[in-house]
Amino acid sequence: MKKCVLWCVVIVAAVIAAPIVVRSLRPAVRTLTPVTPPQPEPRKIVTREQFDSIQTGMTYEQVVGIIGFEGTFDGERQEADDFGNVVNLHGYGWKNGAFGGFMNTVFADGRLIHKSEHQLPRRSEQ
Repeated sequence: MKKCVLWCVVIVAAVIAAPIVVRSLRPAVRTLTPVTPPQPEPRKIVTREQFDSIQTGMTYEQVVGIIGFEGTFDGERQEADDFGNVVNLHGYGWKNGAFGGFMNTVFADGRLIHKSEHQLPRRSEQ
């Protein structure tokens, strides 16, 4: 009788434990969230057409509006003009990196007084 009870206990334990063991052997089902790949940043290129549309007397904000992105601050200094007045000069540059070419500007008291460029492309290749 002891053997019969022992076998009954083993069988009941096996029946209870079987679903747990089977579940642990099954790979977990996971819901994957789709990953959006990072979008490449649009290339920032200054073109000859943009350069030509920039006029003396414009503010930095107006120039940025034409170019489409901020320039790199190149420095500032104070100088006296022909009349002895102190003028605050600020320089900004735009570089096309691997695409070649650059543009430099000088602002006096917030207004464009000089611009220069070197090998700017005619059109953006975006």
